[in-house]
Amino acid sequence: PPILCGVCMPLFHGFMDGEEGDHHTKIQSLVNSANDNCHICKSLLQFALKRSGSLEHCMMRPYQYECLSHVYQGVRTIGITMDMLHEGSEISETRDFWVIPPSWVTTNYSIGQRISDIPLIDATRTAQIWMDNCLNTHKDCQKNLQPTFYPTRLLELQDSSVRVIYPERNKVVGPYVALSYCWGPPPITFPALIQPDLERYELGIPLSDLPIAFQEAVTVVKGLNINYLWIDAMCIIQPSEYSRGDWHLECTKMQAVYSNCVLTLALASASHPGESCLRSPSHPGMSPFQLSALATHGSEEKLLVISTDYYNDALINQPLGSRGWVLQENILPTRLLSFGSGELFWDCTQLPNGSETFPKGLRETPIHNAQKWARNAGTYNLSNFHGITKRSMYGVHEHSDLMQKWTDILGEYV
Repeated sequence: PPILCGVCMPLFHGFMDGEEGDHHTKIQSLVNSANDNCHICKSLLQFALKRSGSLEHCMMRPYQYECLSHVYQGVRTIGITMDMLHEGSEISETRDFWVIPPSWVTTNYSIGQRISDIPLIDATRTAQIWMDNCLNTHKDCQKNLQPTFYPTRLLELQDSSVRVIYPERNKVVGPYVALSYCWGPPPITFPALIQPDLERYELGIPLSDLPIAFQEAVTVVKGLNINYLWIDAMCIIQPSEYSRGDWHLECTKMQAVYSNCVLTLALASASHPGESCLRSPSHPGMSPFQLSALATHGSEEKLLVISTDYYNDALINQPLGSRGWVLQENILPTRLLSFGSGELFWDCTQLPNGSETFPKGLRETPIHNAQKWARNAGTYNLSNFHGITKRSMYGVHEHSDLMQKWTDILGEYV
C-alpha cells in the first residue's frame, strides 16, 4: 500500500475546491518524509534536488499546496508549488497530481514496485500483446505488414548473428522494424558500417559483438516474429575517408524508412547503445498509486493519484527525447514502442499513451479529453504524450487545423 506523510495525506481527505495553504515548511521535514517513503515527498525532493542542485537550495520558503476541481466531473488536481534557488536565481515550480476514480483506467500498480531490471521476457510479451492487438483490431492503424518501400539495406536476424542484406536483391518479404536511439558522444565504440567492412557485415556479425542495447532490441524484434531490423549505423555506410556518398543518399530516405516500418523501437532511456534499456531500477518520478481517503461526506473513497509529469519523467525527458534528429522518427511511424525508464510505452492511432502501468492508455478517460489539466503540463498533455505525430494528423483537412499541427511540431522541435 502507498505511504503518505502526515502533511500529504490530509490533502486527500474531504477535498475542497480552491483550498490552499502550507505544505512542508522546513526542508528537513520534507527530507524526513521522503526518507520515510512518502510517495509525494520523495518525488518532490527528487525534483527539487535536480532543479536546484543542492539540498540547501531546495526550499527558499514554505512549499504551498492548492486543490482544484475541473470541468470534467470527477477529476481533481492537487498542485504543490516549490520556491527554489537555481544558478543564483530564485525560481518557482509547481508539481501537479491528478486525482481520479481508479475505475476509470486499467492500472498495473506492480510496475511502480520494480526494484530490478525490466525482465526481457516480460518486455517481449508486453510488446507482443500491444502489437497483436493493434494489427488485429485497430481499423485506424496502417498495417505495413508488406511495405511498399524497403530501405536499401536491412539486418536479417539469425539465431546468434545479424547480417546485412539487400531487400531488392534478396527478395525480402514481410515487415521490418526501424530503430530509434542515441549514438552518444564521440568516439563511437559500437559497430558502424564503413566501406572496408561491408563484406564482413554481409557475411554476418555475432550478436555478442553488438552493444547491449542493440542486443536487447534484436531479442524483442525476434520475439515479435519479425525477421528484419533497420539500424542506421549498420545499414548505411558511414561517412569516412573511404566513402561519403552512401550516407548523403540514404539520409534523404528517412521519411520512407520510418513511414513504412511496421514498428519503430525507441531506446529512449539509453544515452548510447552501450547502456542497457532494461536496467531501470525504478521510475524516475512518482509512479501512479491508489489510496483510500475520506470523502467530504465522511465515507471512504478509493482514489488514483497520477503525477502530471508521469510521462515526461519516464519517457519524454529521457536521453532520446533531447535529440532534435529523433523528432522525425517519432512523427513518421505507424506504431512506436519505447523503452522508457522503468517500463515500456506504446503509441499508435487507436492506443496513444499506453504504458505497462496503463496498458490500455488513458484514451477513454476524461483526462484524455481535457485540453490542459495542469499549470505546468506544457505541450505534453495526455491526449498525445509523445507530442504531435503523424498519427494525430489523420483526417485533418481544414487549413487552420493543419497550421496548428505544424505550429505544434515546430514547438516540440525547439
